[in-house]
Amino acid sequence: MDKLKLQYKRKCKEQTCKDMADLIERSETTYRKKETGEIKFTPEEVVKIAKHLDLTSSEVNEILLTETY
Repeated sequence: MDKLKLQYKRKCKEQTCKDMADLIERSETTYRKKETGEIKFTPEEVVKIAKHLDLTSSEVNEILLTETY
């Protein structure tokens, strides 16, 4: 997961972590942990985020699905 690109995309859409947490029906703390890679997003959350941020399929793979070490 590329947390910096996810944060960038979120901020470009003028969305806060609270907005995103509400979108995926989680607490803001949990969303922050997911955005930083501490906790993985579920497949359902990935779909919601991708649609909300207008991500292409390649962006979804790069930003939300690819493991970075």
